[in-house]
Amino acid sequence: MGIIAIEESLIEKVKTEFTDEELVELTSVVGLFNFINRFNDALGILPEVE
Repeated sequence: MGIIAIEESLIEKVKTEFTDEELVELTSVVGLFNFINRFNDALGILPEVE
């Protein structure tokens, strides 16, 4: 995994839809779920089936 470059035009487009605070929250949630998925994959944890 490396650093991913985000085009400036995409950043400007996103900023027209979300406030800075919303972008921080959105990024945090995406990062959290990325962590949870990697953690579960590493330990072989599968979701519970109801």
